[in-house]
Amino acid sequence: MELPDLTGRAELVRRYARLLQHFGAELGERPLVRHDTQFFPDRFEKDQASLERLVRRLQAHAGLLDVPLRVQLLTPDGLPSEGSAGSCGTGGCGSAGGGTGGCSTGAPQEAGAKLPRLEENAQGWTLNVGEAELHHPVALTTQLSLALADIFLTETESTSAPVEAPREVSRDLACVALGLGLLALEGSFIYSKSCGGPSVACLTQLSVGELAIACSLFIAAGGHSARRALADLGTTQRALLSEASDWAASNPELIHQLTEDPGQLATRTPAVQDTRGWLLRLFQRGPQRASRGTRRAASFEQALAAGLGEAELLDLAQDLAKATARGTKTAHGRAAGNTASSNTAANDKAPATDERRARERRELAALVDEALRSS
Repeated sequence: MELPDLTGRAELVRRYARLLQHFGAELGERPLVRHDTQFFPDRFEKDQASLERLVRRLQAHAGLLDVPLRVQLLTPDGLPSEGSAGSCGTGGCGSAGGGTGGCSTGAPQEAGAKLPRLEENAQGWTLNVGEAELHHPVALTTQLSLALADIFLTETESTSAPVEAPREVSRDLACVALGLGLLALEGSFIYSKSCGGPSVACLTQLSVGELAIACSLFIAAGGHSARRALADLGTTQRALLSEASDWAASNPELIHQLTEDPGQLATRTPAVQDTRGWLLRLFQRGPQRASRGTRRAASFEQALAAGLGEAELLDLAQDLAKATARGTKTAHGRAAGNTASSNTAANDKAPATDERRARERRELAALVDEALRSS
């Protein structure tokens, strides 16, 4: 698996920018939801109550708690369940995807394949979930996240801001913009072993590489930690998102536009650069973004303790270098305006100042090396 080419990445940027242009106010600032206990502290018992708690938490993370949503668990026959999760079979093939045994295909069918995933009515929405899906946590969270993205688009679209076709692609990108991108990314490449041998399932319209690009845009534009995002991903997803994050860090002006004025990118396919080496990115001068969150750490030691990734550390290094340059320029200006005696004193101190700056540069280089090794 690999990332899309530059043309494909540019088209993803354009579509994502269009989504932010039309629905950015409704999206708000969303957290980067991860598969861990910070975002999902509840024990999942594979029953109706656990399913409802999971859906409510996803709604809260996505900012959709105000949407009336009824969760309905269905039997394999498509009938409302009494609340008990069914068995997955005889157990002859071993467990798969967190199940209790049986012959699993890795990606269960939706809601008994008889009712649509979502039903809209006068009271709100009904979300149908099949009992078999409760045994596949990755597939379940992916399907629920995509369903919430569908609800978001339906609730917010209008004649002046229609959803761009194909709708499924817009749905996947909306899922990313709602902060649920990592959950969708996991479901875009599900590797499993079953009675028929190994298989790979994709529950999203976008490929795993395309979703990795979309997630990297969300992470970079929102100032989230790429390092933390990689922690709980599968092997394929982790490798692709790491590569995508390096690419996003190589396009700071693009990320700035996406943050400040996505409309500029939404009207035409933007020009994007290929991934640049970390040393070139370190000294690449990009526009300053208004919100940097934890990247405004006072030192590299604090940044490392905060768990920042390579892209954030490189941004911090650029900020420190610019601040040092500004301080040097100001000092030279003051020295030029002083009297001759003051200039003589400043010249006497020049060797000490140069030595201090050289020491600071050496320390900065050592800290960058340490940060990159720990990333």
